[in-house]
Amino acid sequence: VNTNGDLTFISALSRYTPESFPFQRNASVIATYWADVDTRTVGDVWYRETRNPTLLGRASSDIRTSFPQQPKFNASWIFITTWDDVTFFGADEVGQTKRCSFQCILATDGRYSFVVFNYNLTQWTTGTASGGYSSDGVGGTPAQLLTFLEKDNKKHAVTRMYDLNDYVFQSDNFTEINEIEDNQETEMQYASNGHDRVSEQPASDVPV
Repeated sequence: VNTNGDLTFISALSRYTPESFPFQRNASVIATYWADVDTRTVGDVWYRETRNPTLLGRASSDIRTSFPQQPKFNASWIFITTWDDVTFFGADEVGQTKRCSFQCILATDGRYSFVVFNYNLTQWTTGTASGGYSSDGVGGTPAQLLTFLEKDNKKHAVTRMYDLNDYVFQSDNFTEINEIEDNQETEMQYASNGHDRVSEQPASDVPV
C-alpha cells in the first residue's frame, strides 16, 4: 500500500509523479489515483483485508452488476484501501482545502479476481513537485488511474486518465473495464473505520 494512491506487487513504487504507460519498471501496479499525496498535515490512508459477510456481499453485488457474465460471483476475500480526505504535496493554505477521498477494493472468489475503484471526492490532480499549482493542485502531470499487472511474463494494462466515475476491472484476464451503473452515492462505498493506518514514510514498508 503506497501513500501516493496506488498498490504495488513485486516491488514498491516511491515515484510521486505518474509516468506514461505501459510502465516499464519491475512492478505490478494498481493505481487508483496515482498522484503526489501528502498526509503529513491532513488525511489518512487505511487498509485491511476482511471476510466480513456484509462487505463481501456489497463487493459481490457491485461486481455482478458490472459484469453480467459473472452472475454467480460471490467474493470470499476482499482487501480495502481508503485514501481519506487527503491533500497534495506543496499545497499552500488555500490548497490544503482541496481534498480527495477514494478507495481500491481487491476481491476474489478463489477463481476470478476483480479490482473496484470508488471515488467520493476529487478536488485536485497534481502536487507542486509534479508541476501543479500550490493553491489548487491542478496543472502539470495529473493523476492517473489504471490497472497494470503482469501475467505469463507479459504486461497487461487497462488505463483511465482522471475520470471520476466508479469502475470495476477484472484482473485475472486483464481484458475488461466496466463502470458501476446507477451508483450515485456521495459516501464511500466501503467502511474505512477500523483499518490499519498507513504512515507517511514509508507507506510501502507497512506489512499487509
